[in-house]
Amino acid sequence: MLFRSPQILADEGRLDPATHRNALFAAQIGIWKQGNAGRVIAAGSTGSIPATADLLAAIARLPEGSVVLPGLDRTLDDEAWSALDETHPQSGLKHLLDRIGVPREAVRLWPCCDDAVSARTRLVAEAMRPASTTHRWRELGGFPEDAIDGLSELDCPSPREEAEAIALIMREALDVPERTCALVTPDRRLAGRVARELARWQIDVDDSGGTPLGQTPPGTFLRLTASM
Repeated sequence: MLFRSPQILADEGRLDPATHRNALFAAQIGIWKQGNAGRVIAAGSTGSIPATADLLAAIARLPEGSVVLPGLDRTLDDEAWSALDETHPQSGLKHLLDRIGVPREAVRLWPCCDDAVSARTRLVAEAMRPASTTHRWRELGGFPEDAIDGLSELDCPSPREEAEAIALIMREALDVPERTCALVTPDRRLAGRVARELARWQIDVDDSGGTPLGQTPPGTFLRLTASM
């Protein structure tokens, strides 16, 4: 996505994509405030962008509006919920609820969902518990075996071996007809290494993180030129 300077945009009578999006959201909110919005459901967004959060808040306040929160942790105690930092996966939803002005306990479960929390869900939630509240782990009574059913651990001596092992596991999965797999990692270097390893077997993966500008052909050319 390319952006132009404010002066160039003003001279051309244009808007950059973010400003255009924000203006559309603000206009839609204004239309809804006039009434007759009808049934509106927003799902799949955590409102990480302020303009999107405002849009979701407006939908939640509509007479027939609903906001479906993806993966809200209903098991986390109040102490841990208050201690969430910006790096925690639930922080976006916490900020969104604060923006809407709704406490977490007021969020209702989707009608067709089972209210029972699986052992795997509780295990993942505890693994993500904020560091300042990990003393609560002493109160855990343990988890049943099905909490770790299907999970495995692999220790690798270096990032290279780690990428090779993951690539081999993914290749093995793809050898099964109609089977798919995905690597979820915040480590962009690891994702790149795994993609390059898979490319050796002519497996082209879709990296949702994109390619850093400095690694594209124009970016590489400019970096080398600047270095020279």
